[in-house]
This record gives sequence, C-alpha cells and structure tokens, in this order.
Amino acid sequence: VSDNLKVSFLLPKLRKVNGKDASSTSSQVENLNRELTSRVTAHWEKFMATRSPEEEAEKAQADFVKSAVRNVRYGPESLSEFTQWRVQMISEALVASGGTQVHETGIPERPSKATAAQEPRVGVS
Repeated sequence: VSDNLKVSFLLPKLRKVNGKDASSTSSQVENLNRELTSRVTAHWEKFMATRSPEEEAEKAQADFVKSAVRNVRYGPESLSEFTQWRVQMISEALVASGGTQVHETGIPERPSKATAAQEPRVGVS
C-alpha cells in the first residue's frame, strides 16, 4: 500500500500502477497530503509557541522535524509508513521555508529574495 501511495505522490500523472487504474490512489494521496499538510502546519505553530527565544534555531528546527514525525498521525496503521514519509518531507519543507505556508505538494512557497539567500529549499528526493 505504502509503495503505491509513494509512486502516486511522486508521479501524479501516472495512470496505472501495477496494471491497475491509479486514479483512486491519486485521489487518496491528494486527500492524505492535504490533511497531513494541515496537521504538520498546526504542529509547527504549537511547537514554535512553546519554544524559548534563547533556543538555537537549528536545534529547534531539527527537533521540530523529529517531533512532527513522532507525533503527527493520520489514517489507519497500514498507511503509517507513507504518512511518516510525507510528514518528514512536509516538516522539512516547512523548516526550510522558515515557517511560511507549505503547498500541498510539500514544497514551500517561493520565499522572498532575502530569505532565499539564507535558507535552502527542500525538494522531493
């Protein structure tokens, strides 16, 4: 299940996976992605609100990614591998964007030129 979801996410225009129509899987991936993006963003806001100003930014960002992967859950257990994979990608994109809104694809909106020089972008690997 997880592998088919990953294939559908990485290749959204794919029509068939293992000889089967991929449209229902693609629809499921879109819904999962939308919900996970929302949950990771909410986790970011809660996480950042509890962070002390003295805490080192890099450590806080790394801690956030770990915390998101550990705490953000959605869907049945059979989807846990896929959801953890997406949560990690979404949280890394959110950290790279400095907390700006993340598109449903998991890629942050284009940061301003000043921000772009300081923070690397995280893409799909």
